[in-house]
Amino acid sequence: MKRTRIVAALLALTLTLCAWPAMAETAVDATRTGTLRILYPGTSGIEQAYMEKFKERFQQQYPNVTVEIDYLVWTDLQTKFTVMVQNNDWPDIVTTQDFTSYLAMGVLDELNPYFDDTLPLENFSKVGLEYTTVDGKIYSVPIGMNNWAHIANAAILEEIGWKAEDIHSWDDIVSTAKAAFEKGYYGYTCAGASGGRFLFRDLSMVALSNGFSPDDTSEETRDAYIQTLQLFADLAPYMPEAQSTWGYDDQYRLFDEGKVAIMHAGTNYTSVAAPFGLNAINDVIPIGFPKGPSGSQASCMINATALAIPTGCTQKDLAWAFIKCALSPECIDYYIASINMPPLLNHDQNALIAYADEEYFGHGAEHRALIDKFVALADNCGQMQPKIVGQGPMELVIQAAMIDLLAGDVTPEECYKTIKTGIDDIKASLE
Repeated sequence: MKRTRIVAALLALTLTLCAWPAMAETAVDATRTGTLRILYPGTSGIEQAYMEKFKERFQQQYPNVTVEIDYLVWTDLQTKFTVMVQNNDWPDIVTTQDFTSYLAMGVLDELNPYFDDTLPLENFSKVGLEYTTVDGKIYSVPIGMNNWAHIANAAILEEIGWKAEDIHSWDDIVSTAKAAFEKGYYGYTCAGASGGRFLFRDLSMVALSNGFSPDDTSEETRDAYIQTLQLFADLAPYMPEAQSTWGYDDQYRLFDEGKVAIMHAGTNYTSVAAPFGLNAINDVIPIGFPKGPSGSQASCMINATALAIPTGCTQKDLAWAFIKCALSPECIDYYIASINMPPLLNHDQNALIAYADEEYFGHGAEHRALIDKFVALADNCGQMQPKIVGQGPMELVIQAAMIDLLAGDVTPEECYKTIKTGIDDIKASLE
C-alpha cells in the first residue's frame, strides 16, 4: 500500500541519528571554465541563503566556473523556463515541484545513469524519489520534501473551546472558523496572489480529502468537485476580504500575530514566518484536512523540491557536479535544518538543531519539533501530490474562478462550470 511506504520512509527520516557517509571529495578543477545557469525559487531568505552556500562551496571546487542563479517565484520560474526552452536558450539546472508538464514537453534529462557510489540511490528517501520518478525513470533529484497540510492555532482553538483532535469533519472546520470569527479572528484564510499557485494548492489539498484531483473534470467527479467548492463558499464569510491579493507573507504574518485560526501551510512554515518573530511557533498544530463527503480519508499533500537537468544543457557533467554539491552534508544539512523534510535517510541530527538554532535566533528546538509534527502527520495521512500535465495554466483558471466564488459573485455550480470549461480547454490544447 502506497501510504505504508510513506509511513516507513518518513519514520526513518526522524529516527536515524547518525550522519550519512560522506561523499567522495573531488579535487579542485581549475581548468574547467564556463558559466552554469540555474533557475531557482528564491521565495524565502532561507532558500536563497542555502543556494548561495553551496554556490560558494561549488566554486571552491571549480574556481573558474561562474555560477549564475536566477531567483524567481515559482510561477515566474515555470514561465521563464518554458520561454527559454522555446528560444533554445537552455539553463543548466531547473528547480522543480510540479514537473509533469516539463515531462510532457520532453525537456528533462533522465538522471538514473548519473547515480553512483558518490551519490548512491539507496541514501535517498523512497518517498522523495517516488515523487520525482515516472515509469522507473528519475527526472529530478530531491533536495527537500514538502508536507502541505493545514495548521490550526492552538491558542485560538482553546479560547473558542475546540481542540485540534476534535476536528473530524468538514462541518467541524466550518464550525471552528465561525467560532473564531465571532471572537474577532479570521476563521480561515487563503492566498489569492502568486499567479494562482496558492489557491490551486488550497483546492488541491481539500480535493484530495474528497477523493479527486483538481484536474479531473469528468462526470464521475462532478458531485465531489461541487461539494468541495461549496465548502469554500461556506468558509468565505469567515475569511478576510483582502486575501485575493495576498501571498504567503501576508497569511503567515497574520497567523504569527495570532489572528488566524486555520490555514494551509507546509514544512516551510518557520522560514516564511521567521521575519515576523515566530511568536506563534509553539501554537502551530499541523492537521490533516478531514475526510470529505465523497472521500475515504483525511489527507495532507506530499511533494518534493528537486533539481533537474534540462535535455538541452550542454555541460551536463558540470550540472551533475553542482547537484552533488547541493546534497553534500554541509549544504543539505543546513537546508534541511531550516526548511522542509529530509530527502536523505541519514542526517546528523545534532547539526540540524545547531543550524536551526542559529538560523531562527534560538528557536531551533521549536522548529525541529514542528517538523517532527509534520512528519508524523505525513506518516498518518500523507498522499502524493497529483502529477498534473498543464498545471501552470490550470492554476490561473482556478485562481480566477475561486476568487469570484470567495467574493460571493458566483455559486459553487457556476464556479465548477468555469473551472471545467477552462481545464477541458487546456487539456484539448495539449493533445
